[in-house]
Amino acid sequence: MLLPVVAETYDGFLSSQSRFPVTPAHVVRGIKEASSDRVPEGNTGGGTGMICHRFKGGTGSSSRVITGFDIDGKPKSYTIGVLVQANYGSTKNLHIGGVPVGGLLLDEQAAAVESSGKEARKDGSIIVVIATDVPLIPVQLQRVAKRAAIGLAKVGGYGSNSSGDIFLAFSTGNKVPGEKFAFGKGSPYQPAPQDARVIDTGTIDGVFEAAADATEEAIYNALFMAETVTGFQGRTVEALNLAKVKEMVERRL
Repeated sequence: MLLPVVAETYDGFLSSQSRFPVTPAHVVRGIKEASSDRVPEGNTGGGTGMICHRFKGGTGSSSRVITGFDIDGKPKSYTIGVLVQANYGSTKNLHIGGVPVGGLLLDEQAAAVESSGKEARKDGSIIVVIATDVPLIPVQLQRVAKRAAIGLAKVGGYGSNSSGDIFLAFSTGNKVPGEKFAFGKGSPYQPAPQDARVIDTGTIDGVFEAAADATEEAIYNALFMAETVTGFQGRTVEALNLAKVKEMVERRL
C-alpha cells in the first residue's frame, strides 16, 4: 500500500464536531504503535462515538478460515478477516441470529434512549474492511466487497437514505513492487512483466460466504463489546442488554 486510505462515520450525537480532538501527534503515535495484535472492540478508536441500531456501537472484527489449494494443487488454508465501524440502523430492524431482537426489545419498552427522552437519531453509516490472503485481482475484490452488504442485511441494515456505507476489500496474496525501475529493472518506458497469481473465479463462492458471514459477526461484536457512553451535552447512548438478548435468542433456538 503506497497511499493511506481514510474513511469516516459521523459521531456528532455523542461528540462535539468543533473540538477537533484528533491531532497530528495522535496520527504519528498510531503509526508508531501499529501492531499485528487483534484490534480492541467496542468503544475504541473511531468506534468511541458510534451508535448502532440506536444502541452503543463501535468497532468489531471477525474472521473465517476456508480450505482450498495452492498453485501446485496442494491443500492450503486461507483467511478472510473483517473489521467494521458500526454506526447505523434503527432498533426495530435489529436481528441477531435471525431473531428480531430489536422489535422484541421495543415491545418490552427496553430500547435505548437518549437521557432527555429523545431517541439517538442516527441512520448511517458503516465502514466494512475485508482483508484476505486469497490471491484476488481488483474485479474479484470488488465482488467480495459487495458481499459485505449481505452480512449487514442479516443484522438489519438496509442502507437508508442518510447512510454512507463504505465497503473495502484488499488481498495480500501477491507481493507487487511499487515501481520496477526503482529496483534497477528498467524504466517506465521499458515494459517488464511480473508474475501475479489469481484464483479461478469459479472457485470464489467460499470467499463470498466467508466475507458475508464474518461481516455479520463483526457487527455483533461491535454491539456486544460496546459500553454505555455519556457524551456531548450529556447525551447518553445505552449499551445493548446482553443478558436480555441471550434470553431472547435462547428461547428461539
